[in-house]
Amino acid sequence: MWLLVIVLLNNVPGLDKMIKLKTYATSEECQIERNRIGYEMAAAYPNERDFVIACQLSTTEYNARLLRAAEGSKAPVLGACSPSHTGRSCS
Repeated sequence: MWLLVIVLLNNVPGLDKMIKLKTYATSEECQIERNRIGYEMAAAYPNERDFVIACQLSTTEYNARLLRAAEGSKAPVLGACSPSHTGRSCS
């Protein structure tokens, strides 16, 4: 299962660091929605760089690596890590 998530790069009182938006059966379905939401948010908030919209596999180890990467990241709004598509690690 693939999760579409938003990762907050700054601490926001009352919100979790990573919030699940929706689940998908395939990475392709998730990427389509990630791109749509990412582009809309980039247009609506052009100077905001404090969150990442990403697709990720639903595993505990992967979730932990994504959070560690996000904590030190200066990633742009559309920055996302999906190892199956990029061949790279999130850590």
